[in-house]
Amino acid sequence: MSSVIITRSQNKPRRSDRLSGAQTPKRGPTMFVQIESVRRPLKRKRSPSVERKRERENIPLATPSASKGSRVPSFQLPRISQAQKKLLEHETALKQKEKDIKRREADVDKKLETMRQVEFVIDKSESALASVRKELLEFVDLHIIPGAEASLQRLEADFTCPLCLDVMACPYALNAPRCGHTFCGLCLLQWYFSCLHGCGGWHEQVECPICRSPSQIAHGLLPRSIFSCPFIPNRLVGNQIDDSVTKLSAMGALASRAMNITIGGSNKKKRKVSEIEEEKISPIVMDWAENGSSKQDWTKRMERGRTEMAFITSQWVSLTPYDFLDVKKRLGV
Repeated sequence: MSSVIITRSQNKPRRSDRLSGAQTPKRGPTMFVQIESVRRPLKRKRSPSVERKRERENIPLATPSASKGSRVPSFQLPRISQAQKKLLEHETALKQKEKDIKRREADVDKKLETMRQVEFVIDKSESALASVRKELLEFVDLHIIPGAEASLQRLEADFTCPLCLDVMACPYALNAPRCGHTFCGLCLLQWYFSCLHGCGGWHEQVECPICRSPSQIAHGLLPRSIFSCPFIPNRLVGNQIDDSVTKLSAMGALASRAMNITIGGSNKKKRKVSEIEEEKISPIVMDWAENGSSKQDWTKRMERGRTEMAFITSQWVSLTPYDFLDVKKRLGV
């Protein structure tokens, strides 16, 4: 492009000359025209992508002081929505945690209330249990212990084995005409087979260890008669002993249970109370309880004697000398 500049001279003096008061010679009017051609450079067209990039860089960020009518650039809307979304999620999570905490507090309060009720029931039960235990111990002291001691004395006085000096177990008698003594089945077998010789036979008659009445002996001819068996079970005595032992065991078990009923308190206090109460009960009575030492020993002797007697009496007609030697070896005589 080109431009024209026109300059005209004027007849008026300069301002500096007027102020100083100097006079300048007058000149005739002159005029000149100066034409100047100025060439402006052409602008380079920018691509649309560059224009949009510059527009983004020149647009200011939104500030809190911006007017309400100012519009937020469209490219910032996703960022704001994401921040709001995260804030909303965080707030929702906090509310959920608060609900969980309140629910747990309610559960804890409920459990505490249940524990208080259980403690109240336990305290009430312990007081009732202590009362029942006291009554039971009084009943044991007045009736059970005296009855158990009397039953044990009668059992030892009337049904003691003359050989082992203990309560008879599986009582048997010798098949002797003038003998009426009864022994433990195992003790009688040991006495009888102790007279067996190494040949498997008896050379002499076996006598009763108390009255010396002779009993029948086994001869070597087979088959033998069942009436030649020297062992006869005493069922009347056996039934009386079984009843007495059963009652004595029940009394001992009842006394033991009464002592083992525990109430609240420390273990040291419970042990001290139990030791004091055990002194009131005879240890012999306690031995005849279900797990007592005397009851277990009597049960073992009864079972073994019954097993050996059942074998001998059922196989007597066909037992050989070798069978007798095996029985003697099992009996340990």
